[in-house]
Amino acid sequence: MSCDVSFADIGLGAIICASAKTLKTLRFRLLIRENDDPLGELCPQLEKIQNTNVVESIWVNILVFTDTVCKTGEEWGVLDDLLTRPRGWPHLKRVVVEAHLAVTGGWEDDTFDGKMQSLALSQFKKLASSETIDFIYTCKYVSGYMAL
Repeated sequence: MSCDVSFADIGLGAIICASAKTLKTLRFRLLIRENDDPLGELCPQLEKIQNTNVVESIWVNILVFTDTVCKTGEEWGVLDDLLTRPRGWPHLKRVVVEAHLAVTGGWEDDTFDGKMQSLALSQFKKLASSETIDFIYTCKYVSGYMAL
């Protein structure tokens, strides 16, 4: 069984909690607005189903507009810590994080791009080095809303 959810701050944990023992795939689409925590309330909601799930794969597709301010620090590492907790996600085999940098007005920032590109090494250290979880992180430029 698969669940494709467009994420919103609506208490996602409560919604999927009822199916936590059958859902094998979770897919999230996040849109980063100015000054947003890049993962929003995703991690607190996922915490609600840790230890009681059979999730095998998690896909997080993130659209970041290049003319907004998106944090590129420890906020991203919270997902790494959450998904690598002992016994928290016992069936997890794959995590895919796709960051799409939407170019608006022809603006590209090499510094921001570099920070986003390096997240796999700087903030997803446990997932990237896991021997049991296949972790994929990609970051690329796209035009406008085409990423989602």
